[in-house]
Amino acid sequence: MTKTPYSPTANFLRDAIDATDKTQRELARDAGLPHPNVLSMMKTGECKVPISRIPKLSAALGVDSNRFLELAMQEYHPEIWTTLQEDYRPLLDENERKLIDIYQTARFAGPIPMTAALLDALHGLFLVAVVGEASSEE
Repeated sequence: MTKTPYSPTANFLRDAIDATDKTQRELARDAGLPHPNVLSMMKTGECKVPISRIPKLSAALGVDSNRFLELAMQEYHPEIWTTLQEDYRPLLDENERKLIDIYQTARFAGPIPMTAALLDALHGLFLVAVVGEASSEE
């Protein structure tokens, strides 16, 4: 008996498939896959999930495509992923990167809905930080 290799991406896909009420045939169709057996091979780790299929698979499964993509990139292309995370954020300064890192860490526990209350609270925190910085300069 051949043992299937451990794959965080395949595990994520399998868990998402198990959590949906759609059949694999429906999922394969919705994701634009030619045959449902391809989906079976991806969920067992027998073949990799094509990066280009992740957005459609995510939509078909109703899962966070960013998280799915992160897992696949970390597993399949760790050097590229690390480089992108560490060196390729050209439009963000260091403080913005820190905020994104905090958000992404918190998001691992589950989706964070951007409610009006959360946005108001974040806005208030930033105002406090700006006012606190301004008063310390006086």
